[in-house]
Amino acid sequence: MENKKILQTLEKQGLDEKEAKTYLVLLSAGETTATTLAKRTGITRTLIYDIINKLSQRGLVSSIVKEGVKHFSAIEPEFLLEELEEKTEGLKEIMPNLRAIMAAGEKETKVAVYRGTKGINAVLKMIISDGEEYYLTGGGKEACQYFEHENKVFVKRVAKAGIKGFLLLRKNDDFFIGKLERFRYLPPQLISLVSNVVWGNKTAIFVWSDPCYAIVVENDRVANSNLSTFKYLWKTAEKPTKADLKRRTFE
Repeated sequence: MENKKILQTLEKQGLDEKEAKTYLVLLSAGETTATTLAKRTGITRTLIYDIINKLSQRGLVSSIVKEGVKHFSAIEPEFLLEELEEKTEGLKEIMPNLRAIMAAGEKETKVAVYRGTKGINAVLKMIISDGEEYYLTGGGKEACQYFEHENKVFVKRVAKAGIKGFLLLRKNDDFFIGKLERFRYLPPQLISLVSNVVWGNKTAIFVWSDPCYAIVVENDRVANSNLSTFKYLWKTAEKPTKADLKRRTFE
């Protein structure tokens, strides 16, 4: 499918011409700077920052600083379906092409930073979309406190999708879990205020302080190492009582 048709379809879904072009270039470029993005799109550097900010606010672009320079990358194209709120036939039709553009980019460890409510939601949707069991350590109280609504929606959706979750948390914290989630307790000194989540080949660190951030690392070795640590701690962790499990489960 020609890029022209893909751009036209994206524009019909709510992106303007320059936003659609920028998003498409980001898909193929992987992580890139505003200067490189401006050259590849033919859009001035000043305007490209405005476009990136708009796409970031919609949760479609993430950023990371490397050696003092900010790099940007596009989120996976499946999230366009939910972000644009319409699963139109046109968008479904170009989805394989968007995936192909993204897959053609350079393969390396990918690190992305997501900011604010939409950024956090983008990562939660990523977990659901990937469909892998997830393993969370820490930050249960903070996650349920700062993002109570979003987390309730998340645990309902993962339960509906049949995705299991395993959590290591502090015993005296106030938190809730979903139907398919199981948890155990670790000593408070082994639990931080952030949440570390591992699923598939990804690891996410959620920072629960306003405006809240999520840092996602996509690397098999990193994920496997973190998962090994989780499973070791899980074996030594304290099991909750049946009453505690029932009390904390959100229906």
